[in-house]
Amino acid sequence: MRPAVTNLSDNSLSEDKDLRWNYRIGVVNGVAFRVVDTLVNPSLVMVVFLSHLTDNPILLGMPMALWSGGFMIAQLATTNYVRGLTRALPMYKAVSIFRAVMWLPLVAVPVLTDDPAALIVTAVLFLVLYPIVWGVSGLAFYEVVSKVIPPRLRAPFFSWRMALGGLFALGASAFIERVLAPESPLGFPRNYALIFAAAAIVTLLGLQTFHMLREPESEAHPPERHGLRASLAEVRAALREDRLFARFVWARVALLLAAGTAPLIIVYGQSSFGLPLNTAPLFLMADTLVGLVTVAASGWLSLRLGNRWLALISAGLGLAVFGLLAAAGTILPGSTLALPYFLVIFILLAVMNGTGNISFSALNLNIPPVEQRPLYVGLSNTIFGMASYLSLVQGVIVALAGYGALFGLAALLTGVGLWLTFGLYDPTERREARRGRAG
Repeated sequence: MRPAVTNLSDNSLSEDKDLRWNYRIGVVNGVAFRVVDTLVNPSLVMVVFLSHLTDNPILLGMPMALWSGGFMIAQLATTNYVRGLTRALPMYKAVSIFRAVMWLPLVAVPVLTDDPAALIVTAVLFLVLYPIVWGVSGLAFYEVVSKVIPPRLRAPFFSWRMALGGLFALGASAFIERVLAPESPLGFPRNYALIFAAAAIVTLLGLQTFHMLREPESEAHPPERHGLRASLAEVRAALREDRLFARFVWARVALLLAAGTAPLIIVYGQSSFGLPLNTAPLFLMADTLVGLVTVAASGWLSLRLGNRWLALISAGLGLAVFGLLAAAGTILPGSTLALPYFLVIFILLAVMNGTGNISFSALNLNIPPVEQRPLYVGLSNTIFGMASYLSLVQGVIVALAGYGALFGLAALLTGVGLWLTFGLYDPTERREARRGRAG
């Protein structure tokens, strides 16, 4: 039996001035970090940057795992601290200073040296350390959002963040294409230094906007017992006793493990089918354009179909993506269709990621009981981070068994995630349905 979930008032934006302010400022913050995600896109920009320096599949498989996993892995460690806060925004502000400073080496080193070893070490250290520091503030971010955005508006909120962010990300994609073009006056690695500097500036703007949110004070829910043993007992209880939460976690883990293979898609296309690396901006543009339409539609679909159906759409598209990749070795040899074939894959991948990010982000905040939300969100995100780090072994799988085996395994994991997602539901949607019938 899962505990009851206390509900926030679902005031409309027109009725609540603070809600309207927070919604809009939160969307602006999301726009900024959507642009940052484009400028340092781990599946394309960072992979192509490293591919200029190495052809090691293990190194080239690292960026997405480190970027996603680092953000999530540290959150369980901050759970008890956040549970004892009446306001989480001051914690977010404190960590922002460290996040801003950590961009400096990534910008400076490509300006100062062409040495491959120095550039690889700088990029990998940034991909390891920055997401972890970012993740320390991650639980504070989710706690603030869950306090200022009512449950019914969370999926549309994330949708607006990503949709408007996608519009600006189109400009970021065009900027990347211009900077990396052969006729650009900046050669490697100075061209990437310019991209990283732009990402650092937009990061500062995004941090500042989040600082402007009006977070209300709330009752603190510190744990009754402290220490590692007590925390582990709470973790075991959450996963053992709350079946809905456990099913949500393992569904997301399976899908994240599959999605973690995405950074090697372009490398696979280049090494096996002759796709030139300068097609990366084309795929990035397609990802941004399709992602923009997808996340805009996802908020609308969430309100009409619910978050569970949105998650099922994402998992179903994942089966198509990884099925096409697993079959590429059979279909493409001797063909001239490699470019359109991989373009279709990146388009489907963008829809999969857009619908999955919106639906699972909303479920991650809507499923936990309010008084235990920091514990549940910190636990789920830490497990998701560990899953993202596990995808680092994809380079080893490629080295031992090839790309066909890697993407075949990804298709299998997506199937497991789809099956688990069928058993999910959003508790806040069920309460709203009951209220509607009672009214």
